[in-house]
Amino acid sequence: MSATRYYRSKIGRLPFAIRTELNERIRDGATGPVILGWLNGTPEMTAVRAETGCADLNAQNLTDWRNTGYADWLDEQDKTERLRSMASLSQSIVAQTGGDPAAVGARILTAKLLDALEEANPVTQGELVKAFSSLRAGENDARRTELAGEKQQIDKERLALDRQKFQSQTVTSFMKKWYSDDRIRAVMENKTLDNDAQTAALGKLMFGELWDDPPKKQ
Repeated sequence: MSATRYYRSKIGRLPFAIRTELNERIRDGATGPVILGWLNGTPEMTAVRAETGCADLNAQNLTDWRNTGYADWLDEQDKTERLRSMASLSQSIVAQTGGDPAAVGARILTAKLLDALEEANPVTQGELVKAFSSLRAGENDARRTELAGEKQQIDKERLALDRQKFQSQTVTSFMKKWYSDDRIRAVMENKTLDNDAQTAALGKLMFGELWDDPPKKQ
């Protein structure tokens, strides 16, 4: 029975929540008569009978569902559990190594591809090799981007340290000259000079001919 056909069946017409509960009861070992007694008594099944004019569910309906909808549900549960396990494994590795979650996931996927490659036929192996090569290229690109970001951050931190060192050395040098050079003290204590004039005077004292006066405001 195709997926389209069994989802048009009596059970397939039931709401998702009822189908899920049915699947869980089958999984947990409930017997056919018990399941049918419960399911035929639900308001949802009553609504399906009223809509379609069908009879109560019987043993054959339940058997058909076990072979179709229930089987698909089990597959989905298995896939979900595998994904959950993989996610848990990735989180555990990241927590223990302090690594990048994306990189850990890529390595796990690479291992899975290698396992599949060993078991595949020659035609499938070619497709898997392409997928593996693409994955490796993507991982390498991601790593290069990560390294470039780390280098940029290091350069920014180095620049900040150099700036801080320069400022500290400049202040220290100025303070030494402040106490030892009467000319600097005279400029600093001259109340007739505005900020620009004071800066220019100090600049000439500290840098001599290398100091360029800023252009005057119009």
